[in-house]
Amino acid sequence: MIQWLWVDQPIWAAAVEHLGVGLGRHFTAVTEETLVADLSSILDPQFASRAREVAGKVTKPAESVARAADLLEDAARSAHA
Repeated sequence: MIQWLWVDQPIWAAAVEHLGVGLGRHFTAVTEETLVADLSSILDPQFASRAREVAGKVTKPAESVARAADLLEDAARSAHA
């Protein structure tokens, strides 16, 4: 559940909703009623199931770091070539 305030957070909230793994709402729109409703929704087993499904498709952190390092090294090499 993303209660967003600033800049890129609405983008991530929309992505989470699009993937079916969570909900997003602007922080100023949160009320006791919406909070309870959103929590009830995301505690539904379908969200956990979908999150597990998506997690299996996500790049692992170590792979992401290694790829970023490779890209930086390639850029440094081509700058000095």
